Amino acid sequence: MTNSGQEHEIHYNLVEDDEFDIVNIVVEDVDGIHGAGAAPSVSVIEELDAPKSGLIYLRGFDEPLYPYSDQGPPFRQQRHFFYLSGADFPGCAVTYDIPRQELILWIRRNDPRLSLWYGTTPSIDESKSKSDVSDVRYIDGLTAYLHAVLTPETGGGGPLYVLSPDQLPKLSPSPPQYSFFKGLHGTGSRGLKIDTTSLLPAIEAARVIKTPHEISRIRRAVGLTSLAHRMVLQRIKHLTNEREAHAVFEGFCISQGAPHQSYAVIAASGPNASTLHYDANDEPLEGRQTMLLDAGCLNSQRVPGFQEPRRRMKREQVTPEDLAAMYREAMMDRDDVEQNVVGPPPYKGRQRLRENMVVTIEPGIYFHRPYIQSFFLSNPDHAKYINTKVLDKYWDIGGVRIEDCILVTKDGYENLTTAPKGKEALKIINAGIPGFGGDGQAGGGSS
Repeated sequence: MTNSGQEHEIHYNLVEDDEFDIVNIVVEDVDGIHGAGAAPSVSVIEELDAPKSGLIYLRGFDEPLYPYSDQGPPFRQQRHFFYLSGADFPGCAVTYDIPRQELILWIRRNDPRLSLWYGTTPSIDESKSKSDVSDVRYIDGLTAYLHAVLTPETGGGGPLYVLSPDQLPKLSPSPPQYSFFKGLHGTGSRGLKIDTTSLLPAIEAARVIKTPHEISRIRRAVGLTSLAHRMVLQRIKHLTNEREAHAVFEGFCISQGAPHQSYAVIAASGPNASTLHYDANDEPLEGRQTMLLDAGCLNSQRVPGFQEPRRRMKREQVTPEDLAAMYREAMMDRDDVEQNVVGPPPYKGRQRLRENMVVTIEPGIYFHRPYIQSFFLSNPDHAKYINTKVLDKYWDIGGVRIEDCILVTKDGYENLTTAPKGKEALKIINAGIPGFGGDGQAGGGSS
């Protein structure tokens, strides 16, 4: 859509309500289909302390294959490479010439023998139309390009910035005239400065602050995820197995043009919800008090029609200071059992919140029997704080967690997550699918 020369994107979602079907339309300025290019590159350079010379090099992923097979898992691009290039297909590289401020995407040529089986990857013209990079070229010209911009004779000499030593350009075999690069994977490279330590922290720091384009895409992803949660809520009364909730959620996302999940869908009912990364998703829902759906944005919802679970704990003279003391002691013990602790307890954030950060708020509580029995009930120092008679009532609940995606603003924050929670979620469950009776049957009939 254009208006007075300004290009816009129109995003819309059909939101099903008890009484109306609402079309939510959002008009946004286009800043490049992928948003890769100028803004991310400048951010990375700033985090590198604005060097005046050098070249950044990143290699994308190739197609992975399972051992002894011609098949592999679904392709997923290297995230830092995608941040700079926007290319979501295999066999690519990207370079950024710092003094020239030139970002080039390098793609491989299409092989007709492979395209017969797997289709074609985007051409140079197609890649240019879908990205904000300065230029797109075939990757078989990369060696000559690196020689031209990095050799001292041409005013180069580096440094060449790569994420790690194993990410250096694979230039062998190379023609004799490019013997300058023979030392890249050895002990030296005849005067070429190679930096394998600065780029990774710089690009990770740059990615913390989201560009307007990234925030736009996050809004769309969070909005779609929230609608998918709503789809599950509307149907939950008629689902009989965890895999059905998984199918409803992922199927809706696929139908809306989002075929990939950030991680495997977790549809955990009852005690299964106490396993943080549960992904079997294959147990019946009958008799379960709760189901935790962790997909995109985290959400936890009750399975209706069953006994009301115990959702409140009695305080009984326990103060917040008592709980904090117990938590600190428990976290100290985690070091003893060789858990991955990110810092000394109590953990303190290492950086201040800044405008346009996107963070998650993820409270959760879990009643994982093996873990609690092994590390708390068996330890007198911890067991004295636990009322086992009360605890026994919570094993079947498993666990609960709720996640909100928060955009940090200049004066506060904005909650991007619109997934239904609490009374709103219960209302959706009871209403069922719009246009049907509260029991999910058309016109209140039976089947």
